[in-house]
Amino acid sequence: MAEIPYQTIAIGVDNSADSLAAEEVGTYLAHRLGASITGCHIYSGHLHRIRFLALEEYLPEKYQQDQVLASQREVHNTLIERGLEIISRDYMQRLRHSCAHMEIPFREQVSDGKNAERLMTVAAEHDLIILGAQGIGKVDGSRGLGSTSRRVLRRTDRDILVTRNHKRPNRILIGLDGSDFSFRALDRGIGLGLSLPAEVRLAASHDPLLHRSIFRLLSHMLSEEAGKAFHFTEQEQLHNSIIDKGLADLYLGHLTRGRKIAFQNGLEKVSTELMEGPAWHSLCQNAEEWDADLIIVGRHGMHRGVSADIGATAERVAEESDTNVLVVGGEGRREKASIPPSPPPAYPTLTWSAEARERLERVPPFARPMAIFAIERHALENGHSVITPEIMDQAREFFGT
Repeated sequence: MAEIPYQTIAIGVDNSADSLAAEEVGTYLAHRLGASITGCHIYSGHLHRIRFLALEEYLPEKYQQDQVLASQREVHNTLIERGLEIISRDYMQRLRHSCAHMEIPFREQVSDGKNAERLMTVAAEHDLIILGAQGIGKVDGSRGLGSTSRRVLRRTDRDILVTRNHKRPNRILIGLDGSDFSFRALDRGIGLGLSLPAEVRLAASHDPLLHRSIFRLLSHMLSEEAGKAFHFTEQEQLHNSIIDKGLADLYLGHLTRGRKIAFQNGLEKVSTELMEGPAWHSLCQNAEEWDADLIIVGRHGMHRGVSADIGATAERVAEESDTNVLVVGGEGRREKASIPPSPPPAYPTLTWSAEARERLERVPPFARPMAIFAIERHALENGHSVITPEIMDQAREFFGT
């Protein structure tokens, strides 16, 4: 049975529409999960003090005397600091009352400083942080993320839920791509699906059009002579056959594994969806079509760069989707998701005859991996355990190359 995913939840509060959504979704989650809540509001007293100092030289002459100016600074600083703190405490009233009504353990944290920096410090002390997609500076009709949410999303290693609406997560869409992070996302989704409870859909998207586009670009760059030397037309046909079927099989395998894990953990309401196209776009579109209440994605994917702070798919989904988005990080209360290792492929062992290996050496190096993939797939699908030149000829005829 999957563990309850969150025990401590931090919620950023600024009285904006998206922040109010964060409060409502956060209290619902905390109530269902038995978690505590910390309400956080950061005010910018330091910024106001800097602005006042910058404006001093433009004050009327009667305020320019040193004694008068010093007195005005003291009055201004007291009013700003005290006033902003009073406003901040007032912002917390709604969340405080909601937690009291639902018997959720609650504490508030109000401080002066830079929003993103303070929130990242708070996030490090909690299992989950919830922020509205945009704050009080949101322009009507604008999309995307506000500066604070974007900075925290990129730099925190904790799970972060970005809210745009008040919908409770009754339908959860989880993106799988085979990476460790995507299966951490599955782990969180299973925990939420069991605790809330909620209906869960696992979705994976492969993009064969990307590979075709690369080949089209290459075809324009290569001279006619070079294209013939590398058998470019034949290689493109082979590549398309492999990619279309191979990628679909690969991502279907991720979905099959994910569904099995969900069932093993007691989650029964699980469906799967295999899609084509850029992953971020497919997830956003499927969430809209399925009327999902929450999208869960891993912070990084299969192609994580050494210096990457967040994967392109996770950031783009959080940026573009109208659905609330949970980005699952690599740290938190549980450093590793309780996901069993991938089972070994249920395929017989293939061997290559000496003649077949010698013939394979004649294939250009750049095309050799594709050729091996196609030949071995053909052999497996037709029940062969030894690859011979005859099997290679059959594969070549099958793929039309």
